[in-house]
Amino acid sequence: MTKPLYSIRNDSAFLNNKIKVKSFKYSDDMHKFLNKQYDNNWKIMTQPVNSGVYFEQYDSNSKSFNLIDVKRLRV
Repeated sequence: MTKPLYSIRNDSAFLNNKIKVKSFKYSDDMHKFLNKQYDNNWKIMTQPVNSGVYFEQYDSNSKSFNLIDVKRLRV
């Protein structure tokens, strides 16, 4: 699979650190998806990642937020 070039995120209303991510290969596809949405909850990400559900965790050593894939958390 090729690496996505454009990613958008939707923060969960129930959990503060749960994030849904959708990735797109082309910006036109991303903008078509965003234009069909009835709400404005999606935000464009600066770092593209694969589609999925992530938890956002603050790393005090690097003073930044890291995304942890939910699939990696399940045993």
